[in-house]
Amino acid sequence: MREIKFRAWNKKDSNPKERMIIPATITNNGKAIMPDGDEWDIPIMQFTGLKDKNGKEIYEGDVFKNKTGNVICKTNIGHYEDTTSSQNGIMGVWFNVLSENPPYGFTKAVLTKDSAKEIEVIGNIYKNPELIK
Repeated sequence: MREIKFRAWNKKDSNPKERMIIPATITNNGKAIMPDGDEWDIPIMQFTGLKDKNGKEIYEGDVFKNKTGNVICKTNIGHYEDTTSSQNGIMGVWFNVLSENPPYGFTKAVLTKDSAKEIEVIGNIYKNPELIK
């Protein structure tokens, strides 16, 4: 069973190193309750339960590169939808390929514990938006 935890992106803080925060509670409507009791409407990312080749935890919204370093992908959690795949409709961790001319023509795939060991997290969509352009 995987550990359930979240992180949130504090776009209000002017110091980029301090923008990734851990909320005390997440409400049903997706708002973060901070340790001081304040309720913030900020982006929340769920831990996937996976770690990259360096042991770094992989969260929803993380951007990573593959083992050859030339394919950039974004991590997602939810229902995998690809009617051409036998994995269509499963709930889990998957990724979108953001690089131009993706290898083998695929644009998304399921991320597993084994495949996570071959990738390297290089940022996330909030802290490093330039990676997804």
